[in-house]
Amino acid sequence: MRILRPHKLDIERLTIEQRTNFSTTLVTDAEKERAFKARCAGVETHVVVESKHPAEAIEKLVQVSEEACMAMQALISQVPTHTRLQLNGKEL
Repeated sequence: MRILRPHKLDIERLTIEQRTNFSTTLVTDAEKERAFKARCAGVETHVVVESKHPAEAIEKLVQVSEEACMAMQALISQVPTHTRLQLNGKEL
């Protein structure tokens, strides 16, 4: 039996299945116009748990886990980007 800390939950079995869907305009007419767009079209997570703990405790564990997951937070938040280009030692 595993104990997940700091929640101290006895979990008999835990399985996570995750599907991330992406979309792009790369293979459409946008290619001719150089108007490429891509985005994360959604994340589906399926958590299967076997435990004697009440549903509320397991739901809280999943909520805290999602909030602590850097990958999940990066996907659901707008991320500012900046690109620098250097060619032959010179900044462009």
